[in-house]
Amino acid sequence: MVRNPRAPVLALNYAYLRFHPSAADAKAFDPSKLNTNFGGYDFHSKRYGNVSLVWATGGPSHLSGPSADQTKVVEGCLRS
Repeated sequence: MVRNPRAPVLALNYAYLRFHPSAADAKAFDPSKLNTNFGGYDFHSKRYGNVSLVWATGGPSHLSGPSADQTKVVEGCLRS
């Protein structure tokens, strides 16, 4: 969940924020190295400074990841 004190709670299914020690560490983060016990999922990320928004697609549930609107909300939370 991502919380913005001026807005409601945003919950993204199968997505999370990963906080890195530095922007360089965030840039070096490779989500393709992540795996699950279930298999069939592909992991993706979008970086904001030292924070990565990480999400899964595919798999048995045919996940599609966050929408563009949801991603914009996350960006707004991270900027505030």
